[in-house]
Amino acid sequence: HIRRRTCRCTEHPSEKGRMRTRSEDGVFSVHAIAGTHVVVFGLDVKGYNDRSTLGSTDSTEELAGAISRIALGDDVVGEGLPTSDAKAAPSGVIFAGFAIDRIEAGDHTVSLNRNGKPIQKFLWCDNTALPGREYVYTISRMKSVEEGDFEPYGASLSVQVTTENPNDPNSTHGVFFNRGLTGARYVKKFGSHMKYHMLNKFGDKVWKQVINPRKLDPASSKEAREWLSRGLEEALIGFIAQAKDPTYRLLGAVYEFTHVESIDAFAKAVERGVDVKIVRHCKGSYRPKKGKNGKEWIPDS
Repeated sequence: HIRRRTCRCTEHPSEKGRMRTRSEDGVFSVHAIAGTHVVVFGLDVKGYNDRSTLGSTDSTEELAGAISRIALGDDVVGEGLPTSDAKAAPSGVIFAGFAIDRIEAGDHTVSLNRNGKPIQKFLWCDNTALPGREYVYTISRMKSVEEGDFEPYGASLSVQVTTENPNDPNSTHGVFFNRGLTGARYVKKFGSHMKYHMLNKFGDKVWKQVINPRKLDPASSKEAREWLSRGLEEALIGFIAQAKDPTYRLLGAVYEFTHVESIDAFAKAVERGVDVKIVRHCKGSYRPKKGKNGKEWIPDS
């Protein structure tokens, strides 16, 4: 578990509420960049020169290496980090990572540390932020005081950011990010609908276990598609619909152009006389010719 105490906070008041902000105290620094659904943190700890921390070094790389060698049990925050190599850690290392809290509207505080373990990354993302929200993050350095027990030390830093609202009527641009069918959160949320479906892979028909949002019952299909879209489908179709007549032009660069509703929206724009030009990524693969020598290009359908 994590024991917290009140720490002195230092920040740049002139950068409050921005999409980009920075806070530092000469030894410890935080740089935060807010998007729509994600806030990215660049964390840096430097200038150590006593044996109570890492020893005589000011190398961030050395510090990162020390963090990756601290044993924290079976569940360590961060992919690919060793969990049982404490003997290899430099003598006297007590720095275990970071504690990050998010303060939301109404002073509601949420700990972003998984299972109470320190965050062991210098580049880390809060993927649970929502668009158009103002957040205050408090970041503390953590030390290990005994097995499985951590507490803050030194001054904590706070940064205040505002996530972008892609639907802001006063903004010229809107950036939307949909979710993926293969994401763990999608499987966890809609896993009960997992079924085998016949798919076209490199020109071959294959059976694959997927959660096809178009093959669900109407209520579940609507919920799954809205969750996956995260506003992208609605915004794209609404944007295309603004092109009313031949005085408009729509220019698109697309990757996989298989979304039926988008294709239909572009087709209707053409019927309205809109000048529509689309560049599509030609995705495919060279595959062995069936029953013949050599290979042929098979586009994904």
